[in-house]
Amino acid sequence: MEQYVLVVEDEPVLLELAQEILELGEIKALGAPNADQAFKILQEHPDIGLVITDIKMPGKIDGFELAWLISECWPQIPVLVTSGHRAVRNDELPANARFMPKPWLISDFLDQAKEMLLMAKGYPWNRSDKTPGLHS
Repeated sequence: MEQYVLVVEDEPVLLELAQEILELGEIKALGAPNADQAFKILQEHPDIGLVITDIKMPGKIDGFELAWLISECWPQIPVLVTSGHRAVRNDELPANARFMPKPWLISDFLDQAKEMLLMAKGYPWNRSDKTPGLHS
């Protein structure tokens, strides 16, 4: 089954940009304008292999809470949490998540997405492993 990346971003321009970057890297992408919509998409699409989410957005839950919900409901799906407003230490996130500050370089963004899609194949997550970038 081909995997998709779900991008969760309330800024339409950034949502479209992230999806285009992923598609340039030959990664299929879906988009959601908020965490509530992302949760619905996750329920309907078993082919999601990675979620990339902004932290600050409208709705009942933010991207930080979404990362924790995903870790509880779909622990096999890694989450890349991004923000230009707030820094997050990886130890504040669930085991299946990483933080990447905005603005990001296109190459770094693509590298993270590809690495995390590969990481998903190594589920279950193990905080004691020495995977580069998983622990900061």
